[in-house]
Amino acid sequence: MLSCLLSYKMFHIKQIIPRVIKNLKKGKNLDEITIYKESEKILKKNTPDAEVFFYKDKNLYIKCPNSVIANEIFLNQEEIIERINDRLNKKIVNKLIIKIK
Repeated sequence: MLSCLLSYKMFHIKQIIPRVIKNLKKGKNLDEITIYKESEKILKKNTPDAEVFFYKDKNLYIKCPNSVIANEIFLNQEEIIERINDRLNKKIVNKLIIKIK
């Protein structure tokens, strides 16, 4: 048992975190939080008033304060989806579902 424990190399957390982030960017082990954060960053560049509030079954749900912003997102949805998928290096989002608050 002791020899088994001695064969493992310990890593500092500063060494582990960059590896985890690198794997996430490669598209491995993507979770809903990562998808949410990256989508939110991309969406906020064009429409700061809109917000991502849900992700399920390759659909990204977005809340907008008014119909003008909702229409702007609707017209640019192909570009937004492409940016999100490029950022995550994987086809994660197929459709944007836009709701008005």
